[in-house]
Amino acid sequence: MLPESDKIQYTSINDYSADSSKVLVDVRLPDVFAESHIPGSVNFCVYEVAFNEKIAEAYPEQDTPIVVYGESAAFKAAESAIYKLLGAGYHNVSILEGGLHAWQVAGNSVDTSGESAFPAIQGKFALNLEKTKIRWIGRNLVNQHDGKLAAKSGSIEIGASGAPIAGELVIDMADGITCDDLTDAGANAGLIGHLKSPDFFETDKYPEASFTLLSAEPLENKLPGSPNYAVKGTMQIKGLQAELHIPAMISQLDQGVGFQAQFDFDRTKWNVLYGSGSIFEKLGMHLVNNLVSLQVMAFFE
Repeated sequence: MLPESDKIQYTSINDYSADSSKVLVDVRLPDVFAESHIPGSVNFCVYEVAFNEKIAEAYPEQDTPIVVYGESAAFKAAESAIYKLLGAGYHNVSILEGGLHAWQVAGNSVDTSGESAFPAIQGKFALNLEKTKIRWIGRNLVNQHDGKLAAKSGSIEIGASGAPIAGELVIDMADGITCDDLTDAGANAGLIGHLKSPDFFETDKYPEASFTLLSAEPLENKLPGSPNYAVKGTMQIKGLQAELHIPAMISQLDQGVGFQAQFDFDRTKWNVLYGSGSIFEKLGMHLVNNLVSLQVMAFFE
């Protein structure tokens, strides 16, 4: 939650520089604080559930003058901290106007003695099968089914620029398809059997599907939590290959690389034709949407 604007007090860079009696709190993540912060500031991460408890332990007097700051005015971590502090009874609290960015623009020094928690990585990383999750959704006009797909193998290669230059994800279609929404065992088995049949993925003949990454172009001006790469690759289903373009989040983690994507694909391009209104006429209750949705969370280590 964020406080109402009229309840927020601001401290300018010049006012803080002239008044060292105030407690300056950096509310960002500890590893980000370690990389760069305002000299003399202390770190209490606003995203932690125990934020208020830790502040109260360090500064039990609720009239303590506290100035909080985040990365810049473009983000709202400092406002979130003010909301929590006001709710906890602190009343002499303010935001350092413009945050760390404004501090540096004004020509002030920062403490950069810490090291990055995520030093730049390069090389090839193997898919972690246990952590990786793939979900599917198929629909008709009045209903939908959803379930999971099991990853079989995969890898990603990070180039010198920090961007992916190659990668592959292989899915077990023969034994890795599940349905989550049908609780009746017979109906569940019937659906899985139909998906494995020649009407859909013909898994006896084509036990695997795969995606091969061809390129990943960085997207400009994308905020954390949204896709940061335009990925191009080829998807192979039922022995057929077709090009696929998807937005994806690809990020460095403490133990490797994370890949997230949510996208739809037209199954008829891979000869998965059952119930398609663009292939068959007057389907009635047998009509099935051409588009299938996939949600991929893959981890490479």
